[in-house]
Amino acid sequence: MRKIKEVLRLSWGMGLGNRQIARSLQVSPGTISDMLRRAREAGLSWPLPEDMDDCALENRLYSNKLPEAPAGLRPQPDMEWIHRGLHRKGVRLQLLWWSRPGLVDTTKPRDRLLRLLMRSLC
Repeated sequence: MRKIKEVLRLSWGMGLGNRQIARSLQVSPGTISDMLRRAREAGLSWPLPEDMDDCALENRLYSNKLPEAPAGLRPQPDMEWIHRGLHRKGVRLQLLWWSRPGLVDTTKPRDRLLRLLMRSLC
């Protein structure tokens, strides 16, 4: 569970700085800054309302994230092509990623190099 209430209490209730809070809770100062920014944007103040539990607080701070696209809308990788490619000597997944069909533009020097490398490995 997140330590949101503790961060708000230490910052707004006790007036500690972000680095002090980060050290005491063993999280990064950037995380503390992010939590406090989200709390300000959500219009929260200290002390929090009595009826606000951890789940309600988390939903209020982190509900503006974009929903993930359903898996059916994303193009799925050709697993057979990947499987065949990984069985070639000297081929790693990163090389397959950069040389996947439809992505390579042979007018660019890096892409021409990738095509030549893929041909030599076949």
